[in-house]
This record gives sequence, structure tokens and C-alpha cells, in this order.
Amino acid sequence: MRIKRITEAWKKHIGKRTLAATLALVLAGTAFPMTTSPQTVQAEDLVASQATTLQVNSPITDSLPDNDNIKYYRFTTTANGYFTITIKHTNIEETGGWDFALKNEERTYTYDSRDGYKSIETCKWPCTKGQTYYIDLSSYRFNRSKGQAYQLLIQQTAEENWELEPNDSQGTATPLTCNVPINGMVEPDGVDWYILKTPSTTGRLSFSINHQDISETGAWNISILNDKGEVYSEYTDCCSLTTCDYGFAPGTTLYITINNYAFDRATKQLYSFKATFTPDANYEHEPNGSTTEANPIKYNTNYCGMMLGQGDSVDYYKFTNKSTAKISLHFGPTDISNTGDWEVKLINSAGAETTLINSNAIENTSFILRKGTYYLSISSSTHESEYTFNIKRKNYSLAGKTKISKLKRTDKTHITSIKLGKRVKAATDYQVNVSQKKKMSDATVLETKNKGTLSIDFTGEERTRYYVRVRPFAVDAFGKYLYGKKSNIASIKTKKY
Repeated sequence: MRIKRITEAWKKHIGKRTLAATLALVLAGTAFPMTTSPQTVQAEDLVASQATTLQVNSPITDSLPDNDNIKYYRFTTTANGYFTITIKHTNIEETGGWDFALKNEERTYTYDSRDGYKSIETCKWPCTKGQTYYIDLSSYRFNRSKGQAYQLLIQQTAEENWELEPNDSQGTATPLTCNVPINGMVEPDGVDWYILKTPSTTGRLSFSINHQDISETGAWNISILNDKGEVYSEYTDCCSLTTCDYGFAPGTTLYITINNYAFDRATKQLYSFKATFTPDANYEHEPNGSTTEANPIKYNTNYCGMMLGQGDSVDYYKFTNKSTAKISLHFGPTDISNTGDWEVKLINSAGAETTLINSNAIENTSFILRKGTYYLSISSSTHESEYTFNIKRKNYSLAGKTKISKLKRTDKTHITSIKLGKRVKAATDYQVNVSQKKKMSDATVLETKNKGTLSIDFTGEERTRYYVRVRPFAVDAFGKYLYGKKSNIASIKTKKY
């Protein structure tokens, strides 16, 4: 009878095929299709009605039948916060283990799976109110011939300072509030997203992250992004961290992502995360990466900023000069051990620019500016470099009368000095015109510093009268000359050798 049943099955599968063709299919493994195991089919086709519903914070006692049977449970969270799952033997003499899996409501994703455990206590799983989860529980493969009795407990803890899962994308980011710590957990190869809107005042913002459990040693990667997904700053391999200060415009929307560091992606990481905001009206606020986004600044005020590096290669500031003035600039890194190269440029409203500072140390410089709107651009060769600066202004004018009282020669044809009877107080330089004509046409032009008697070096022809006139001048930051009034014309005659 057994031979007959096999023959009938053989005929059924062969049909009209030749023996050779059938043997080829047998060798290829396709003549007799493999079937899926009942347990696999049952797990994949599970519907809600087949799972036992559990109530959180209410332990149940149950058992697994002999011979590799599986049980399914479902539960729904009752509050924002976290939950843990505990499974243990009701009989302390039992030593068998379990295969355990925690899955999402659609059963398309496994949050946690364990096998071989004699008792199970999961880590803290962040959740939001109303989420449904499934638990698959079966005997461990070496204990499947023997049923096991157990107690199962879903412990739900309501805490508002926990991340809201799911938050694995920008669209599902958990809201973050300044100065309020939040707890979370990063799954292996997972990512947590947070969204933060900065307060309505200007200030400094920093971020910190730490392990909840001091025995943990894993690390994280953290990125700070704008609402367009552009990265302001990144940190990698952070076991614990307090970032530098950042400045953002009031009401700026930021996103923060946290994921496991490359060498720790096989483990889950519990963390405590915090955004700390300190009001500071004189801290830069991003974005200020162009003249159109420049931060307005005032005179006689200390400002501070941070050069982020990625996506923030230049910071711009804007100020107005209402009349010609001498501007003093103090600039430098806040950390004098920072050896990066800094460059500060001045830009006028026409787009012309000039370099004021190019240094790796604290610097002071001054320059003359005409009336107008100007910009400071600050850049650095180093990443996450903090700097401070201020500008001071003093009215500058070359108004006033200059009078020549005496000209002097050192020899018969060499004119060397000019003594002034009146001079302009603000003038640091004078322009000197020397000509054989009283109308000063075709004059030789010289420049000299305003140091008591004006020193010049002019050698003329013998027995010739020369006419001399001076006027104060200054050169502004862009190399343009500003002039004061011309002096009287004085003359001196050379002698014959």
C-alpha cells in the first residue's frame, strides 16, 4: 500500500513529463515544492483576534504547552513614558528558557528579540499613549519538549520627559523644550529625531547628552540641522557631551538627530538629552551667512559668536556710520589656546572689501570710514571656534586751517623741513606740493607724517624760487583719500653752489 501511494503521488507530479525531465526537476529541487512550516504560517498570518490582550501593570500567569508551541500577546500603552517587560518562571525549580520577540502593531518591525533566557527583563522602551505592541513567546529550542509556566508583566510608567515614539524621521520628531531634559533610547541602527523652536529672545544655546546608566559605555552621533535639513554641526563618538554655545535668531526651528555610533550599533543606548538656553542679547544669531542675513551691531558693545564650520563658513555683521569717523576694532578668539587662523574683512554697500585682520591671536586695529553702511565678515580655519569683538567710533574731521610759517634748507638747493604755524589736530599725514610756479601747476607731490616740523626731501635747481603748499589728508579703509583745506603758499629760493 505504501508503494502504491508513493507511485500515485509520483504520477500526479509527473503528469505528461518525460522521466528525464522529471529527474532534472528533482535534481534542481523543484519537482516537489517545499511547504512552509505551520508555526511560520501562523506567525505571519496572525490577526488581532488570535492574540491574548494584556493590561499594563497587571501581571498574568500562563504556560507554554509541550513541543514547540508559541503564544501571542498584545497590549496597548496607557500613557506617554516608557514600559518594561518581565517574564519569569512561576516555579523557581524550572530552568527552561524562551524565545521572545517584541513587535510593532503591524508586525512589520521587531523592536527586541531574545532567546535562551531563563528570565527576561527588557530595557525601558519609550512610547506614546495608545500604541499597540505584540509579544511572541515560545520555548527555547533546547527546551521545546517541555512546557513552561511563567509570569508575564508589562510595567507602564507615565513620564512626560520621554521621547515620543515613533520619532525616526523629521516628520515625526519629538518636540523638545529648552532647559527641560528628555530621556530616550536609540535602537540598533535606529535614529531619534527632535524638533526645537528657540525662544523669542536672543541667546546662547547648547546641548548635552549623558547615559542614564553610568555602567553603559556606548556612544552616539549627534547632528544639529535647520528646517531644510542642512547640517549646522555634527558630533561623533560621544560617550557624554556638552556642546559649544550656538546662537540662533529668536523663533528658529532646529532639528536634532541622535543615533548609535558605528561601533555601538548592535546595542541599545539609553540617554538623557537637554537643550540649555541662556538669554544673551549680544550673542550672534544664525543664520547670518550673507550680507542680507547680517546681524545688526552697535558701537561700544561686546559681541560673541561661534564659527560652526559646516554650513557656516562666514558670519556677517552690519553697522552704520553716520559721518566720517575713526573706527577701532578689537577682535580675538575667546580661547587663546585656539591656534586657528582668523580673517576679518570690511565690506561697503557697493560690495568692495578689504581685510582688516588676518591672525591667530587677539588683535586691535583702527581705520577711517566715511558715512555709509558697512559689514564685517568673520571666518576661521578651525571648526567650532568661538570669538569675541567690539567696535568703537570717534568722529573724525580734517576741518581747520593749516598755515606754513617757515621753510628750511640744509644746503643751497636741498629743502628739508616745513614749520607750521597752524595745523589740523586730527591730521596724521600731510601732502606737500612743491612747484616753480606760484599757481602750483606741475607740482611735485610728497607725503609726510605730522610729527612737529614736517620733514621732506626735495632737491631743486640752484638759484630758483620754489613755492610750497601743504594740506592734511587721511586714507580710509578702502584706500580712498580724504583731504583737508589747503594751506597758504610759502616760498624759498635756492642758492648757487
